[in-house]
Amino acid sequence: MIKTKAVNQKKHSLRRCRERYGLALTGEEYRMLVQRIQCNGAKFIERQSNRLTVWETDLPDGQRARIIYDSKSKQIVTALPVSTVGAREGVSDVHIR
Repeated sequence: MIKTKAVNQKKHSLRRCRERYGLALTGEEYRMLVQRIQCNGAKFIERQSNRLTVWETDLPDGQRARIIYDSKSKQIVTALPVSTVGAREGVSDVHIR
């Protein structure tokens, strides 16, 4: 089976949620996070490139996270701790390339 960028992004984001938040997202929980971002139910923080945006939202267990979302592949790229992304609201020192 050929692994696409979208598949790799999803696996990476699920691994990071487990690693950083101790949360093993189910497929349904992952889809709900993606849908929340797509429907503007999450708080938009910034655009990092033509395809990557940063959002802040609650995870299913109530923890707050910064989510990097790829609008081209329609996948979550990673989940970052809120405290590590920018010192001010809407400003990020972390850039995903």
